[in-house]
Order: sequence, then C-alpha cells, then structure tokens
Amino acid sequence: MLLDGKIVHVRHIDIMCDDKKHIICCMENVEEEYREKEEQRRNLKSAERLARRDELTGIRNKNAFVEETRAIDDKIKTYIKNYFFGVVVCDINDLKKINDTRGHSFGDEAIQRASRMICEVFKHSPVFRIGGDEFAVLLSGVDYEQRDDLLVRLKEESLSNKKTRSGPTIACGLAVYDADSDSGFATVFERADNSMYENKKEFKIKNAADSIRRTGEIETPIPDDRRRKLDSLFGALFTTAGEGYVYLNDMKYDFSRWSLPLIDDFGLDAEYMYHADAIWQEYVHPDDVEAYKKAVDDALGGNAELQQLFYRARRADGTYVTLTTRGFILNDDDGNPEYFGGLIFEER
Repeated sequence: MLLDGKIVHVRHIDIMCDDKKHIICCMENVEEEYREKEEQRRNLKSAERLARRDELTGIRNKNAFVEETRAIDDKIKTYIKNYFFGVVVCDINDLKKINDTRGHSFGDEAIQRASRMICEVFKHSPVFRIGGDEFAVLLSGVDYEQRDDLLVRLKEESLSNKKTRSGPTIACGLAVYDADSDSGFATVFERADNSMYENKKEFKIKNAADSIRRTGEIETPIPDDRRRKLDSLFGALFTTAGEGYVYLNDMKYDFSRWSLPLIDDFGLDAEYMYHADAIWQEYVHPDDVEAYKKAVDDALGGNAELQQLFYRARRADGTYVTLTTRGFILNDDDGNPEYFGGLIFEER
C-alpha cells in the first residue's frame, strides 16, 4: 500500500465474526520483515553465484559445469529434435613446471591469462575452469557454427605465445554431439579430451625439436635417467640460488637446462638445449666472443679454475647488458668433469 507517497508492505487479515454478519479487517506493517526476507534472498542468490564461480579467474567453475552437463543430458534423453552442441577442452602446457621453477604466483598468472585468452576466442559461449590447469567450453549458436575457425585461432594464439614467450601455451581439442552415436554428454567430452591430449603431444614433439635446433645431428641423445638427474640437480640449484639466472650442463651429453627467466629476458627458444654454449654465443657481444669462448672451452675441458667472467649479452629487446658468471664443475667418481653449472648475474 502507499503511505505518505511510499510503498509499504503490509499483511492483510480478514476475520469473520461469530454473528456471521460482520468481518474484522486487520493490517500489519511487515516492511521490516519484507526487507529481511529480500536481504536473505539476495544473499542466497549471491552465495549461489559464488558457488558457481572460480575464485582465481572469475569464470564458471566445475560445480557450474556439472550442472550444465546434467541439463544437456536431460535434453538428450528427451530426444529434442535438432539439438546440437560442441565441447572444447583446453589444458595449460607445463603449468607444474612454471609453479616449480617460477613460483605459484607465476602459475596463477598463467591460469588467469589462459582464461582470458579462451574467453576472448569463444565470446558467445560459457567457459568453465574444471581443474587446476583445465578448461572447458560449451559451444552453441555462432561459436558452434564457427567452431573450426575459432579452434584454429586459439591454436595460433597459443603458438604465437610460445614463439614470443608473451603468454601461456594451451593444448586444445574439439568434439561435437552426434545424435546417432552419442548417448550422453560424457562421450562427447571424452572425444574432445582425447583430441586435446593429441594436441599436447604435438607441442611436446615440437619443443623437443626446438631444443636441438641448429645443432646438427645428436650422436647420443641424453637418456631419460640422466635428464631426470639433471632436472633434480637443477631444481636444487634453483631453490638455493636466490638471485641470478641458473644454468646446468650435463657435459657427457652436452645437454643443458637454463632458467625460464633467462629464456624470457633474452628470447631463447627453449630451456633445454644441446650444445648450449654455441647457441648462447650468438647472444654474446661480438667484442666479447673470444673471451667468452676461451672461458667455456677451459671449463668444458676441465682446465679452468672458473674465474669470474664479465661479458655483454643481447636481451630480447635488442639491448646489451653486462653479465657476470659464477660457475662450478662437478666431477664423476673417476674425477672427470660431469656437470658444469652456475649463476649468471646482470651487472647493475
């Protein structure tokens, strides 16, 4: 009802008198009760929205994804004619490695940037974060019609990020609902997931090829157990290093691992490299190459006392900075040099 020009909520009650001739009408102001219930309703809706939102990225979470897939299954079971949808599954490449080598803050940033990239490509479809590094997109409408082109665009942006090291790389796969063969959402999702893993394998193969680019034939590739040992030693060195760029070389196979910050800052193609000394030499200032080569030759020959070396190197933006190194050599049981590693510092 209106009271002084304002809407006021009231409760209206009619009571029949015993004489059956009169009615008693009662009105109770329930404005405060109404406001409390409205506040409860708004809070409940807000809580429901939060329960369906991923806290890190702001997109829908796995709870919302499960609800949507159940609704899809209901539509499939009711045999709705001309029903169609597609599923895209995405997975961030090497998120664990990012967390282990650069910290979880970098990992969180990679997740957020991956989320934005997927949402920008599939602008008309709901995007869900369904795991730590995994996303799903439910395609319909214009995104469904343009699904192949959009998937190509997402893969191209991911490859561009890999080449420029300007963002995360994503493996992705697509599948569409086939009414003649699919009994439910699960089979469609499984095909998309399998397609995503095939794309992830392609990334790994390309990374392996990049790591040995321009080095000619590798006579004896590093075996898995030696690579695991290199990673273990590198992790220990990285954890205790504090400042500086970390590098470690398995001298038996001339196979190195370099820290990701150095790869990013100087624009190298990969953190794993065969013949890294020859690759890194291309970044050394021409006037400093001879001194650098002599120091590396001495170290790899086991003849150096690893004196501190100063030289200039070219960053990804084309500018040169002065670097200094602190290195070490680990010998095997026979006293032969086995690992060569250390820290590279930028002189301020």
